[in-house]
Formats: sequence, C-alpha cells, structure tokens
Amino acid sequence: MLFDTFRELEGKYIDYLSVLDGRKVVPVGPLVQEIVNENKHTQIMEWLDSKDESSTVFPMGEEAKVEEALAMGFLGRVGERGMVVEGWAPQGRILTDSSTGGFVSHCGWNSIMESLKFGVLIVVMPMHLDQPINSRLVEEIGVYVEVKRDMNGRLSSEGMRMRGEEDMDELVEQLLQLCKDSKLLKNWYCKSIEMFG
Repeated sequence: MLFDTFRELEGKYIDYLSVLDGRKVVPVGPLVQEIVNENKHTQIMEWLDSKDESSTVFPMGEEAKVEEALAMGFLGRVGERGMVVEGWAPQGRILTDSSTGGFVSHCGWNSIMESLKFGVLIVVMPMHLDQPINSRLVEEIGVYVEVKRDMNGRLSSEGMRMRGEEDMDELVEQLLQLCKDSKLLKNWYCKSIEMFG
C-alpha cells in the first residue's frame, strides 16, 4: 500500500498499519507539485522578496469579505508592512519564499505536506473532516502554533476586533519570533529526507 506521507512524520503509524494489515506499507510522500516560476502574481512575489527571512506569515484564506474577517483598523495599521490578497494566491510559491516563516492553515493534508516540505511553521485552524486529526499530528511533531477558539469551537471575529492594538501587536511579535525559529523545521525536514529519502 502506498501513502502520501513520509516515515519521519508517521513512522509508528506506518509500522502499525503494516503489522495490522499484514501488507507492506510504503510512504511515497510528500507528494507536492513542483513549483513553476511563472510571470504571474509578480506583485506578491516582489513584495515577499523585499522582506527579511522568515518575517512573514501566509494565511490561507477562505472566500470572505476582508472587512468582516479582520480586526477593525487592521488594514490601516498594517500599511506597507503587510499585504492582503483577495482571491487566489500561489500558495506553493509563497511557501518556498525565504521570507515566509509561517502558514495559517486549515490543516488539509496537502497543505500540511507543502508546509513540511518547504519548512514553514504551521498555525493550525482546523475546521472539519480530517483537519482536527491532522492538526494533532503536527502538534505531535512540534511544528505548529494553535489558534484558540471559544468553548463552542468557534473563532470569534468579534473578539478579535475588540482586542486592543497593543494586545494584537504583541501576538504578532510572538508569532514572528516563532517564524524566525522555523529554521529548525527546515533542518528537520531535510534530515528526514536524507534518512528516509
């Protein structure tokens, strides 16, 4: 049986499934599409290239109105320090850029594989299906930061809007420090590929 994973990530589960089923389990991942350098989205890539190493966070977004999803005054405070892209963004290219140190993800399997392959810290925001289980796996290997939810399991955009500017700035600084530390993740992935290639 072939699985889109790699031994360093799920070694004990691969071995267990092999014993349980009696068949050989072969990890063939991560199956991540090669990045094609097209001349599309140049504004995004030029902006990223102007930033320091591991200094940006890429939030994978869902279709939503920016004004409703972000804290009041967020876009004004961010100014030139950040970029908000509405619509589709080249996720793979963004994750390979050296300025990207973190990735806000719903924890779909392909997003996790891309984050691990490109050595980017994952800020987990699982929504449904296999995503909560996937987020626990990234927790187990220690390459994540979790976004806390209310007691009903919901994210509160109203709560985010009500937080003070200093409080939000402090959270951003903590996240950026973790992203700078994500070089450890890049080394972890390279080591696993060398060992189990």
